Amino acid sequence: MVGPYPPPEGGWSTAIREEREALERRGIECKVLNLGPRRKEKNGEFIRVRNGFDLGLKLLWFSLRGYVFRLHMNGDSPKGMMIVLAAEKLNLLFFKRPCLSFHAGVEQRHFPDRGNPFLKLVWSAIFNFSKVVVCDHEAVKELIVRYKADTGGVYAVSPFSPARAKFRPARLSLEQEAFLASRKPLLFSYFAYRPEYDLDTFFDALARLKSVVPGFGCVAVDDRSFPDSSVMSRAHETIAEKGLEGSVLLVGHVDRDEFLTLLGRSDLFVRTPATDGVCSSVLESLSLGVPVVAAGNACRPETVVTYASGNAGDLFSKLVSAVGRLEELRGTMRAGRVAAEDGAEKLAAIIEERYWPQ
Repeated sequence: MVGPYPPPEGGWSTAIREEREALERRGIECKVLNLGPRRKEKNGEFIRVRNGFDLGLKLLWFSLRGYVFRLHMNGDSPKGMMIVLAAEKLNLLFFKRPCLSFHAGVEQRHFPDRGNPFLKLVWSAIFNFSKVVVCDHEAVKELIVRYKADTGGVYAVSPFSPARAKFRPARLSLEQEAFLASRKPLLFSYFAYRPEYDLDTFFDALARLKSVVPGFGCVAVDDRSFPDSSVMSRAHETIAEKGLEGSVLLVGHVDRDEFLTLLGRSDLFVRTPATDGVCSSVLESLSLGVPVVAAGNACRPETVVTYASGNAGDLFSKLVSAVGRLEELRGTMRAGRVAAEDGAEKLAAIIEERYWPQ
């Protein structure tokens, strides 16, 4: 398994851990090459990766030992695309075809190819080198099968597992408790300091919201690992320029229990990327009964209120509407709730069937 692994918690890393546990319950041995923020640490849960050369050596070693690679990527990162291609080719040299997860929506920076012949070749190679390709929505699957010859090897599997919504309420800091007690309505968001999180639009909309709902607050779990320094400095400048210091609480990295405690005590979850597909945290929010306003991307669940990505005015109007009818939104969510599919178990069953037939 090649990808980010907890800690810290995150959509990809949590999914990898859940899948690993599901596979090991089926008797399938798993090792993890950690590409996350703590990849250089010694930890019994994963194998550390010091640099690109070290990753290459370890991929070669595990190929020699007969392992199948379990790879993860999206369509935004050229570096990630090159890592996946290199790993696939190495596994193929030893007569193994990897299993690939494509964690992305229908519109990525480099996906689909949009008529670019080079990108078309790259995606054809990436998807065909892997025996199994997994995405999280039928709309994404429809794009992937344009490239992959074996269309039966493409699966749309929910990124959510019921265990995601189970947590122990965390003891919050005095600052957090004071903020939660003094702000109404309370918004919650998660973002990283990268362009795809569209923070200019987010903070512009929050500034407009403050002009009509001055008592609102927003708790933001701001991921500070692998930041784009220009995006980070711009975000902090914008918060100051728009007078949002008292309305936005940046809490940095939190563990899973604290994340879900803050989310569960909020009135509304705001999700800004349009490239993220269904998104695990959106499903977590809905499972906790917290309505969601998110950038539209053709993959959102029906009960999510969507706005036009990059349009601060539309986000503002959707926020005003949502906070004015929270009970109605909660009722709609309860009426439309369906049993959550255990994505990790379903994926483990697919891998067992395709790679270890009886």
